[in-house]
Amino acid sequence: MPDRCEVCRITDANIGSIVKQNQAIFIACIRKDEHYQENMVMLRYIAEYYQKHLLVYFALEDMFAYFRDAYAVIGTPTYLVLEHGGIRGIILGNKPYDALIKLVGSILQGQGHQELSAAKGRD
Repeated sequence: MPDRCEVCRITDANIGSIVKQNQAIFIACIRKDEHYQENMVMLRYIAEYYQKHLLVYFALEDMFAYFRDAYAVIGTPTYLVLEHGGIRGIILGNKPYDALIKLVGSILQGQGHQELSAAKGRD
């Protein structure tokens, strides 16, 4: 498993072990587009901020079919907080870093199962 501050890519080879972990994990379903570098910086900040509470991963286009089928992810960016393979929370659409940090925190504290944005993703 990765270092707590590391952000790892999800692939076909590691997806099974990642989603079944007994600890909270944060997964960003993102595209490798003009926003990719910005997204990666934000994910590293989230990994550092919540290093004692969750592991951070990202999934690119090659894994979207899996997330569509398993978790009904249909747009990007979509952020999932999973634990024991189940969904603790879903965050849809672009969010400023500080808003995303707060939303993840409220999910980890059990304040609401989902936060859905009225704003659409880039899909």
